[in-house]
Amino acid sequence: MNRYIVLVSNDIGGAEKRFYDIFRRLRMNNKNYYLVLPSCLLKKLGAGLHDEGIIALNVPKWSFGVFIKEYYFNVIRKANCNDSFHYPLNPLFVFHLGKLRNFSISYCFCYEQPKLSSKSFGLKLQKIASFFTKKIDVLNNDVFKFVNVNTKFSLTPGGTFVNNSVTDDVFLDKKNKIVFLSRLEKGKGVDTFLKLVPCVYNMLKDVGICDIEFVVYGKGSLEQFVTNEVDKLVSDGFPIKFDGFQKAEIALKNTKLVFSLQDKTNYPSRVVAESLLYGCRVIVLNSGDSHLFGAMNGLSYLNDDYSNLNECLVDFIFSESLDIKDQIKDFQNISSSAKEKFSSENYINYYKDIFENYE
Repeated sequence: MNRYIVLVSNDIGGAEKRFYDIFRRLRMNNKNYYLVLPSCLLKKLGAGLHDEGIIALNVPKWSFGVFIKEYYFNVIRKANCNDSFHYPLNPLFVFHLGKLRNFSISYCFCYEQPKLSSKSFGLKLQKIASFFTKKIDVLNNDVFKFVNVNTKFSLTPGGTFVNNSVTDDVFLDKKNKIVFLSRLEKGKGVDTFLKLVPCVYNMLKDVGICDIEFVVYGKGSLEQFVTNEVDKLVSDGFPIKFDGFQKAEIALKNTKLVFSLQDKTNYPSRVVAESLLYGCRVIVLNSGDSHLFGAMNGLSYLNDDYSNLNECLVDFIFSESLDIKDQIKDFQNISSSAKEKFSSENYINYYKDIFENYE
């Protein structure tokens, strides 16, 4: 029996990266797991065309129609009735109204539940698919509370998952780099970060920490806004730059502090998990159910009026007073705590149950 995780998507986000990591972990122990995705998503995920278990459909430029055609001829037509399929996004439920009944879906959106009246095509698909699927995995606790009406629903345990590939060498070259890493869209918090830069810079400068660099990473509809605001800050003497899109493992390996500032919720933001795994301290805006991360080494919660910004910076300031050896140990401790939470085998077992155990 084959198990297919199907990414019906042309761009990289938290869901795509999370299920790619889940696939890699599952594939280590079971060669019957496959990841199906359009070829245009391969490089963005850091995957290779000939990687084991990858089924890259011939969709070099995104087209929903072309994806469906390629998916039908290369996967669906070759599958048997005991195979199972999981759709993190945009579930293609029409392929499962016949013999291929074993399919599950995820609700990955944290701000809105799937509805037929939604403006989002993906959320409409999820709502329709929910009538036919046997299992529904729900990422967000607030959405789960609202939709949990029968046993087909289950809540993702512990939020996000990151495949643990961080090695100790990433802790050796950290700089006083303060980063915002996210899609540059409304509600993601880049405007808040840019507003906080002068405050953070002056607070750190007042305690003698002057060799600071602020960096914004990301792409999206607000790129021009970010470019303009960064230019203004630079002209005012603040050390900041906009570096466009960058993979997390590149952006975070020499970073010490990351801000996650989404205005509705930051839980379970993959950026938070990745940053902690790379030994970075993280300041999270305490919006929505962000507090579900709990008390974690390296994690601070920022009030929505920013009134405790100084307190959030205390641990970072203290870390700067340590010698290099103790700083590296501090980074390792933060990473170790994150590995326990975000690379748990229990998380993988949860998805194994969803993908494999059909009545």
